[in-house]
Amino acid sequence: MAPSTDKFSLLPHSLLSTIISLIPFKEAVRTSILSKNWVDVFKYTSNIEFDEVSFVKDDKPYRVRQAQRKAFLEFVLFWISNHTKTVVDKFSLRLSLPGKAKRVVRECISFATKHGVKELELDFSDPTLDCYFTTNYIKHDALFDLPAHVYDHICLESLKLFSCRIVEAEMLNFHGLKEISLGWMEVKLMTIKTLFSNCEALENLSLKRCWTSDDFDLQEENLRLRNLVVDRCMFRSNSRYFIVNAPNL
Repeated sequence: MAPSTDKFSLLPHSLLSTIISLIPFKEAVRTSILSKNWVDVFKYTSNIEFDEVSFVKDDKPYRVRQAQRKAFLEFVLFWISNHTKTVVDKFSLRLSLPGKAKRVVRECISFATKHGVKELELDFSDPTLDCYFTTNYIKHDALFDLPAHVYDHICLESLKLFSCRIVEAEMLNFHGLKEISLGWMEVKLMTIKTLFSNCEALENLSLKRCWTSDDFDLQEENLRLRNLVVDRCMFRSNSRYFIVNAPNL
């Protein structure tokens, strides 16, 4: 019987890079144990997802969780410093307490924009809160400010920010932005209106656990929205209506 052959290892590197970019990042990293030929292949993925939950386990003692978090942050820094692909299509960072890891967060965001990221997700919300608060609502302040250089990144097509504050007036260069998701922070009605005014291609809006003292009234706007998600948000306490003028919704 002829010996088995690793057919994937015979494929050109450019094709392996495409394949590795089509599978979840966690699975892409796991391919490094397949064989010597696969040790570095995952570094060529164009879809990068760093999720603290993959490292830090809630059922462990505090000291163990702190050690796991430290290992996660070290892994993130090591990975972005050794990344070999020139273009990044998607970059996602999910990290609680970003104020205690500002350098890592800033380096990650800078890495993403320098590599021409098209889909950027920054989630700094507490992953444990979503399990506990289903009906009762707590107003949360954003834990991190979106760095100024991101507003000059014209390549963005999708932006997802959770507990990450934006300055809507600065969003003047996102002409290709088609999707935006905001969560776990205050989002004023004027912010939403400014987004639609500045981002002409915007078709998808998602709001999760957001709050505002305004009524949700967009009746004067002729929006290009095709998809709208409002998940457990709180608007003005005495509001009795929710108005959106979006013929293509």
